Amino acid sequence: MAEITADGYTRLRTNEVGTWFVELRDDSNQPVPLDDGAEGSVNRVAVADDRVTVTDNTDTQTITFAVALTATDVTPESVTLPVTVEGVVAYAAVSGGNPLTQVETFTPFTFADPADELTVRLHVEVPEQA
Repeated sequence: MAEITADGYTRLRTNEVGTWFVELRDDSNQPVPLDDGAEGSVNRVAVADDRVTVTDNTDTQTITFAVALTATDVTPESVTLPVTVEGVVAYAAVSGGNPLTQVETFTPFTFADPADELTVRLHVEVPEQA
């Protein structure tokens, strides 16, 4: 589970989760370029993107951002397979800014074949309000 930052907590309290962006990290903790759907690449995908699902579980006070990816998503422009991902983090903008969460790491996954698929989940614990 990713630790939320002060910026992230403020955005949660003001109900701005719909404007968050999710960034994948590779095995060197660097952003993984993603296909933006318009013959280009981005380092972050908006939660409004069709590949992202947001689930708010009030029983566990957890918001989960699930990003469903294929090998095509992680090989924009001149990027070639293999591509390894092992972390995910949230931001408030498509570029720049401070992270809203700490990087949540997971067992490394390598996209090695064009048919490879992966769903990455970022779990954010929402602090209880008094």
